Amino acid sequence: MKLKLTIARLAILFFVMSAPLHAKDKVNINEEVIEGKPDTFFIGKTLEGTMRIKACDSCDDLKLRITPDVKAFLEGKPVLLRDVAKRSDKPLVVFYDSKTKLVTKLHWFTK
Repeated sequence: MKLKLTIARLAILFFVMSAPLHAKDKVNINEEVIEGKPDTFFIGKTLEGTMRIKACDSCDDLKLRITPDVKAFLEGKPVLLRDVAKRSDKPLVVFYDSKTKLVTKLHWFTK
């Protein structure tokens, strides 16, 4: 009986430990978040571009790179990056990799 219980516990432990390996989205431990209105925002036809944004009024500008891999959201719903590029004058939430300065997600809200 103890052997079956030990095997069951090991199976559960193995399942829990291997679950992150099977996740669809990779977890980026370097991901940072900043909220505000960008000072500059440019996306070209290839969906590559740059943006400058400040975390606070007294903070330095943060220059971030935009790639076609950026996931864009409007009111929590996925949208195409090229469709939201015209909202560049609106406040947004930016998720980016703090080491590479690459934007990973952009969230716009109208409310």
